Amino acid sequence: MPHPGRMLTLPASDRVVTLVGTAFAVSPTGVLATSAHLVDPGDAQLMEAVAQRAAPDGALLAPDGARRRVRDGAAPVGVRVLGVRVWPAYPAGTSPEAVRALPARVVRGGVDHAEDVALVRVAAAHDLPALMVRGDASAGTAVTVVGFGSTAGGGPAEPWVRAGVFVGGVDRGALPVDPVVDAVVVTGDSGGPVLGPDGTVRAMVTSRIQQ
Repeated sequence: MPHPGRMLTLPASDRVVTLVGTAFAVSPTGVLATSAHLVDPGDAQLMEAVAQRAAPDGALLAPDGARRRVRDGAAPVGVRVLGVRVWPAYPAGTSPEAVRALPARVVRGGVDHAEDVALVRVAAAHDLPALMVRGDASAGTAVTVVGFGSTAGGGPAEPWVRAGVFVGGVDRGALPVDPVVDAVVVTGDSGGPVLGPDGTVRAMVTSRIQQ
């Protein structure tokens, strides 16, 4: 087990971590909204992603072949975001190899970690079907959750659409209340829109409450 302050170097195969989620257009000129933790992750998100590659006992395999356990409160060192890429939705039956990922960049000043919202721009995208953001709902409002999460590996080629309902919110003190939706949400849905009956965006998927 590493001592406090000791660094554990990951094997080369584990040094690149990919965070996958959902984004939606808010402007026809290529601006997309998504979750901030996907494009500008903090230490907690990075350590969680690393932990998902660990052995069942929580240990990591070091380059020397030894097993090392990461202490609680460990933080990544020398980490940087290599880039953001966006894959457009494509019909089922299409070969993934035939779909080209589009490079994107985070909009300057477009990251709000408190709200877990970020804006990215895809320069190669034009005339996108942008969604109107309304951002309000009351308890009992029927909603539709759209995302690219999947209970199976690989993720779906087309977005997964589910029905849900607003049930209230989580009070965060001085910060705005987080809306809570009763709906099925899985890994990969982060950044996905929560649509009201009129098709406007009422909220965004940012986390899942375990029950």
